[in-house]
Amino acid sequence: MALALYRKYRPQTFEELVGQDAVKKILTNSLKQGHIAHAYLFAGPRGVGKTSAARLFAYALNNGTPGDTAGAGLDIVEIDAASNRGIDDVKALRDEIRTGPAHLPWKVFILDEAHMFTKEAFNALLKSLEEPPAHTVFILATTEPHKIIPTIQSRCVRLDFHQLSIADMVARLEQLAKKEGVEVEEKGLKAIAINSKGGMRDAETLLGKVLSLGKSRITFDDVRETLRLIDDHLIIRLVELLSKAVAEDSSTDTSESMSTHSPESLAPALEYINGLTHKGVDMQQFLKSLVEYVRKLALVNTSESLTTIIADELTKEELGVMVKQSKAFTNTQLLVLLKVVMQALEDVDRYPLPHMALEVAVMGWER
Repeated sequence: MALALYRKYRPQTFEELVGQDAVKKILTNSLKQGHIAHAYLFAGPRGVGKTSAARLFAYALNNGTPGDTAGAGLDIVEIDAASNRGIDDVKALRDEIRTGPAHLPWKVFILDEAHMFTKEAFNALLKSLEEPPAHTVFILATTEPHKIIPTIQSRCVRLDFHQLSIADMVARLEQLAKKEGVEVEEKGLKAIAINSKGGMRDAETLLGKVLSLGKSRITFDDVRETLRLIDDHLIIRLVELLSKAVAEDSSTDTSESMSTHSPESLAPALEYINGLTHKGVDMQQFLKSLVEYVRKLALVNTSESLTTIIADELTKEELGVMVKQSKAFTNTQLLVLLKVVMQALEDVDRYPLPHMALEVAVMGWER
């Protein structure tokens, strides 16, 4: 069975770790200067390199790389706190902590998902952090640092990991695709990165799914069909119909309140939504894409200078369309639309027909 890409191409050096420049600088400088803390807290979203950085640091302390295995099993210990979260688990760990390094200069304990420890387990671990044995380092990795009790946090050097930029992710995905002997269209790589929400591990998993098509060249359409992504043109067309409804409303009596606009102006948009179901469009995915698109419209409408926030996710042509569409609405209209679409996404599973959630949202949109 083939290894998943994120396992096959795990970083072997800090240079190979995508993004997280500030974290890498702090850790590499600590190694160079010999200023090693006895405990670290790596905090940040899932899939952004916390565990990889912990492994790299553990092996670098012992003058090696994650590809080295001699002595690593005894002196570099990884524990999943989600599965070993109780006080008995930590008591067993404390017995191992007391032994110190067996073969390597440093013994390193990587405690993944550390927020999953029970309060009693945290208190049992606290003793080891207060009086750590010589040449022993603890690295706690978590997506929820607020769940780590304060007495533990205060004894750790905290390093915050952030979501990765689209540009960094695309560069890494292109590199992996080339290693696999496959050319992937840049727009396809960008779509993978965007749908990974800043997590490199998720991006590599999606790339692996696309590469399983077995083609030597993969297009954007291949990526969209494989990952069941929504065609941007479907979103753009709906927004166009909504903008026409706004224009039609504004041409009527301006003394009318927002809530008394003629519902007839929305008829084309509602017919279009109904037609999406006959095309087999996944309404939950469509709503997710619509939420993100309307968010971008609202940003651009607020100030065109904010296009820099989303520019790396779009082609020049796509950005031009978005700027043009944003001008058809007021900022308030877009914010209200964003709220009702987000509510539709939250409620979609409660409706007997998925498209009803969007229909209700559009009919209730005060513009």
